[in-house]
Amino acid sequence: MSEKKIKVLQIGLINWRPLLSEHQSQEIEWHFLNLGEDTVGFREGYSNLMKKQTFDTVICTDVLNNDLLKEFSELIEAYRLIIDQHLKKEVSSLVIRSKAPFFLNLKDKRGILETIRKYFFPTQIQQGSKFHTNELLVSRAFTGTKEYYGQNYLELNGSYSDISFSPLLSWQYNIQMRQKAQKIWLEFEHDSTVSIRLSVSFINALTGEVMERREYREEEFKSGLEIAPEANVGYLGLCLIASGEGMLRVGPLHYRDSRGCYGEYIPGGKKFFDEKKQELFYYFNPGNLTPPLMVYFSGYRSAEGFEGFQMMKKLGHPFLLFTDPRLEGGAFYLGSETLEHGVIEVIQAQLTNLGFNRKQLILSGLSMGTFGALYYGSELLPHTIIAGKPLVNLGTMAGNSKLVRPGQFETSIDLLYLTYKEVSNNAISLLNQRFWSRFDQADFSETKLKVAYMTNDDYDLEAYPKILEHLLSQKSRVIGKGIPGRHNDRSSDINQWFLTQYRETLDEDFTKAQFKSSRRDAVTLEPKEVEG
Repeated sequence: MSEKKIKVLQIGLINWRPLLSEHQSQEIEWHFLNLGEDTVGFREGYSNLMKKQTFDTVICTDVLNNDLLKEFSELIEAYRLIIDQHLKKEVSSLVIRSKAPFFLNLKDKRGILETIRKYFFPTQIQQGSKFHTNELLVSRAFTGTKEYYGQNYLELNGSYSDISFSPLLSWQYNIQMRQKAQKIWLEFEHDSTVSIRLSVSFINALTGEVMERREYREEEFKSGLEIAPEANVGYLGLCLIASGEGMLRVGPLHYRDSRGCYGEYIPGGKKFFDEKKQELFYYFNPGNLTPPLMVYFSGYRSAEGFEGFQMMKKLGHPFLLFTDPRLEGGAFYLGSETLEHGVIEVIQAQLTNLGFNRKQLILSGLSMGTFGALYYGSELLPHTIIAGKPLVNLGTMAGNSKLVRPGQFETSIDLLYLTYKEVSNNAISLLNQRFWSRFDQADFSETKLKVAYMTNDDYDLEAYPKILEHLLSQKSRVIGKGIPGRHNDRSSDINQWFLTQYRETLDEDFTKAQFKSSRRDAVTLEPKEVEG
């Protein structure tokens, strides 16, 4: 199946279409709006043609028309607007706040066209993937100890001197090159007495022969390595070379289509990571710039990338997406102090930037995402928390893997080890308490909790009853809905409930409240105008 073409709208005076190379023309669908001509018919035609679908890129070249950008607002996605840097002073503050444009030097037109082709491609269904620890092979020449800790990491201890010029570790599979630069990210940590290098083999797409090998020092790949596509290269083969002596831990190796400096996964996407190279990603969309700020924590997903973009966008208001690419499909947004502080910091920073307060904040999630919403909601104390299929007793969930769901969700055991470095009844208790100790310290008297739970949940049956139990001493408002079935049953019903709760919260507590407030303001202003 061929990839969709990149839909580009140029707004200016001189059409850049003739500058497209043959290769670029195969990937880019070019549209031109000539501001030197009557644009009425063009506007009407494109509004109907796009049917409110956004362009992948809108580029303003020679002149700027803020009114037109406002009129075309629904066709311009945030972080997809490129404006000549010489026009920056002419751009309205509304466009800057709502569309977060990139201001670039457009003198090198062909270079800009190549930038669009390389980094502003349509959002992919599977935006990223990973090689897991069980896909790592250890050299037979290594005489030290090795132990696999589930999807967390492979740990080696010993001397690497005898094999310091040959691969210590190799991955069973290759990365396929699809005419897009690949961003490679490895989770690892090691003793100061150990040094590592990453060896990359460039493999011919037709013959399977290795065309070239390149080695990268740790300093070159510890913050991510980007490899551009090259002629005839179809695959990348990866190996790790080590020297010195001591402990080396190697976790999953992530790879994704690169967006260059324009984002992670999608334009505007960002991330933060800790000393173990574990990442969390987030994306902020300004929406209509009016309260509330809606935060959505992605559920468990093997394919890496953001979840819920279109769902949240349709609600209209500013929103934040979080996604967790660790382990097999997510580590429930738990982690080091660096990662957990990062989540709080990102949310608070966006509230500040928007001029909102915590009473203008909604935290939400489904399944794994509910833990993020409730866990961080216990500190942020938002206006509302919306949770579908809550999972909070993560220790119990790991314990259920033995008898209730044997072999079905082993990530829960990996999470137990990731958090407390052991798999035991004590660790189960500690992991449960990790949530409840924070939850019990929170004052939810001004926070609504809307929760839909499965009455036969085989992951965390006690989540909803215990939430009620722990809130007995507080004047909290909890709206619950029980749906028959196990955890993964009737997802469509949960999704529908989730959207209904969002719409009701927005309508009753924000849209109508703002309308009433504006009406009151109008009434109080009238006498002053008369007196004046």
